[in-house]
Amino acid sequence: MNKGFILNTLIFPKDDPKQVLRISRFLMASAAYFICVFLCYFAYIAGFVTKEAFFGWLAAAVSINIVLFIVFRTGLNQKMADPSLTVIQMCSAIIMVMYIMMFANETRGVFLLIYVVILLFGIFRLDTRSFLYVSIFTLLTYGGVIVQLHLYRPQGVNFSMEYLQWVVLAGVVMLFSVIGGHISGLRDKISKDRATIQRLTNNIPDVILVFDSNLNCTYASPSVKSVLGYEPEEVLKQKPFEGVTASSRDLTISTVSEIMELAKKERDEDISRSIQMEISRKDGIPVWTEMKFAIIRDKHKKSFEILAVMRDITERKKMEEALKQSEEKHRNIIETIQDGYCEVDLEGHFTFLNDATCEIYGYSREELLGMNHRQIADKENAKKIFKTFNEIYRTGMAGNIFDYELIRKDGTRRQIEISASLKKDLSGNPIGFRGTIRDATERKKMEEALRQSEERYRTILEEMEDAYFEVDVAGNYTFVNDAVCRHLGFSRDELLGKSFRDQMVKEELDKVYEAFGKIYMTGKPETSILYQLLRKDGTRGFAEMTGFPLTNQRGEVIGFRGIGRDVTERKRIEEQIKHLATHDVLTDLPTMRLAKDRLKMTISLAQRNRMMLVVMFIDLDGFKEVNDTLGHDAGDYVLKQMAKRLISCVRASDTVARIGGDEFLIIANGIHVPENAIQIARKVIGAVSRPIDYNGGQAVVGSSIGIALCPNDAQDMEQLIKKADDAMYKIKKTGKNGFCFFNEQLNNLCNQL
Repeated sequence: MNKGFILNTLIFPKDDPKQVLRISRFLMASAAYFICVFLCYFAYIAGFVTKEAFFGWLAAAVSINIVLFIVFRTGLNQKMADPSLTVIQMCSAIIMVMYIMMFANETRGVFLLIYVVILLFGIFRLDTRSFLYVSIFTLLTYGGVIVQLHLYRPQGVNFSMEYLQWVVLAGVVMLFSVIGGHISGLRDKISKDRATIQRLTNNIPDVILVFDSNLNCTYASPSVKSVLGYEPEEVLKQKPFEGVTASSRDLTISTVSEIMELAKKERDEDISRSIQMEISRKDGIPVWTEMKFAIIRDKHKKSFEILAVMRDITERKKMEEALKQSEEKHRNIIETIQDGYCEVDLEGHFTFLNDATCEIYGYSREELLGMNHRQIADKENAKKIFKTFNEIYRTGMAGNIFDYELIRKDGTRRQIEISASLKKDLSGNPIGFRGTIRDATERKKMEEALRQSEERYRTILEEMEDAYFEVDVAGNYTFVNDAVCRHLGFSRDELLGKSFRDQMVKEELDKVYEAFGKIYMTGKPETSILYQLLRKDGTRGFAEMTGFPLTNQRGEVIGFRGIGRDVTERKRIEEQIKHLATHDVLTDLPTMRLAKDRLKMTISLAQRNRMMLVVMFIDLDGFKEVNDTLGHDAGDYVLKQMAKRLISCVRASDTVARIGGDEFLIIANGIHVPENAIQIARKVIGAVSRPIDYNGGQAVVGSSIGIALCPNDAQDMEQLIKKADDAMYKIKKTGKNGFCFFNEQLNNLCNQL
């Protein structure tokens, strides 16, 4: 085994099948040399060839073959025009034949016959030109042999016969040249045809298979590798129907059996069948193929073979399956949607429709198919349909038909909407229309009811006195009624799109934002949102509003709406009532109630700042005489003047209050020493005692002032007022029109000053 392997390695090169073929042919030719050796040996034994001629020929034959083998094995032949060295080998053989003919004597005709055999071999191996060269070389060498015989061995040679043989050889060569040219042409044509067929079978994606009558594969094209993963040689060894999947096996066997039976019966007809079959690849993956089987016969139309052309249609099958599923899905969608779907030809006849269309039109599917749309509409609506569809046909753009009224089978009329588009064939030519149909009857009724409701709603909003507005989540107006415009002084165009905060005073923004933020977070309305508004003319007013969330269909807050009214007058009255509750009507001074509140806050402030405050209880002296002599109007006038004079005697942070008919109270904070209180008291006495002109006369009053200090006399509000009152009565008893401290030591100080 190893010896054979080594021998093959030494004789034949590896990985070069063409060179192996050339050496194999050379070795066959070498075998012919050895046959000639045996022939020459027998001729030598018989005495037809001399000993020198036999051994000379043997040495030359061995030398020539060794040299040629070395040329083949080293690859030098591949650098030559004819790598097979056919011409060289034939010329070497001719020289060897001519050499032996020089010594063959009477047997030269035998060796000449051997030469003719060599020429026959050349007919099938050489082209016309090479064959002519070899023939000319033959005639020249044979002529050389005859010349050699004339010069050196004329004894016993029939030169007439030699000349005749040379002429005959020339004729044979000419005949062989003609025959060889024809054979060479046929060979070239066959070679080209085979090359063409080979290129076709090697390059086409389809697989070509040939089976004999026993279903054994005798040929497989190289493309079987890419389709099935098998090498062609592996396919030739497979059993019939091997690789066909179970799902396709029965169909394949029945189809092949059918064409084989027909081939046995009908010999003059072309027999073929095509099927789709699933085959397992070498890696086990199934592939779908389209296989066409055809019967091919020999020229006698007796025996036959099966030609099979296989095409991989796996991707096409996937696309077909995807298309099938897509069509099924779309058909299911069309059949289950509530809207109608239909297709019509260019003349308007229904060619396809779904169940919803039948329900809308009130006809069965069988009744509608082939019916024209003009049959279910009056003239006016038929014209509307024709106009729209004609525009779609002309422009190729989809179109819509609204407010189209159809007449159902039962005679009732329905409002429908149609959305249509042009239907085209694969070449892009219009073949009809397709569209969706929606029954809008109920929606139209709802739209009309909604329109009427909105009209009533809008009328109410525009006529009511209360303001109504809507804003988005950013606070920009999206709707306002006339009342909003009246209250703010802006037109509707000036407000829409603007922010509502532009009509609010800055101090109110946080309060309103907080209220609307609560509405946004809770989704619940907020009532009694009171804020101060800013009108176009710059004036301010008050408004009271209830805010509501504005939501979409999903319940998400997308804005706010509010109903409000102008409460400026109400706020004025409320403020006036509140003022009257704490202020004297005649003098507009704080009453005892407000004075006590302020005194309480002043005590706290004084304690915090560690300062004194003074409370002065003032009673007007001689006021009763003014009322008795000049009248109550004069008394009211005097009280008003006294209020003004008392206010002028203190700071703005101090308080002057009317606590009785002719009694007043002064609360002054920030007192550092008792002398500060004395200064205020004296200022008051001087201001009060000035005469008051009234209606041509004069009114003169005085003032008795009682003074209590905090914290010296008391730190309690009631105690301070009481002690100031007690001090006032002391001064009344001692002479009036003066002031007196509750603390006697301070009174002594006053007497010293």
